[in-house]
Amino acid sequence: MKRIAFILILLQFACKQKIVTDSLTIKEGKGIAQIVLHKSTITDVKTRFGNNYDTTKWGEHSIEYKYSELGLSFSHEQNSNDKIVSYIDIDPNAFVGNTQKDLKVNKNLTISDVVEIYGDPIWNYTLDTTELYAEYDGIEFEIVPFKDFTNQNFLNNPKQDEHHMNYYKKSKIIEISVRR
Repeated sequence: MKRIAFILILLQFACKQKIVTDSLTIKEGKGIAQIVLHKSTITDVKTRFGNNYDTTKWGEHSIEYKYSELGLSFSHEQNSNDKIVSYIDIDPNAFVGNTQKDLKVNKNLTISDVVEIYGDPIWNYTLDTTELYAEYDGIEFEIVPFKDFTNQNFLNNPKQDEHHMNYYKKSKIIEISVRR
């Protein structure tokens, strides 16, 4: 009888683990694994992915719930009483899955891989030029800009998209963001 109870406990644990670690699909502009942007709550996230997360408060803007082992982060705006998910970020070094367009996400993912599936991006960057993004409808792929990158060389280049594609095509993706 003890053996049967032990086996049942192991099966229950294995089933719970399988739910979390199965390959997931990123839905551009929508969400991931039944978590829908601007609709699902952080409670929904905890129900789906469990309580093994770290939280970070980003100034007065948002609170992030980071599931490092899964390569997933979910954030809500701090002034949101119902804690609606407003951002989903994916770490390609830990995440197991694909995008809805069947781009396989992994630690070796480059801009060239992204362009092969999604086409030419719209390039964008942060004001301090520490982050550079290849943007598409509902999803963006972040890379680290080279040291000589400034907003001036970005703005002064009339063929910036072609220039950035040639310059950064072998750059590895460091983060994927699902946005609306």
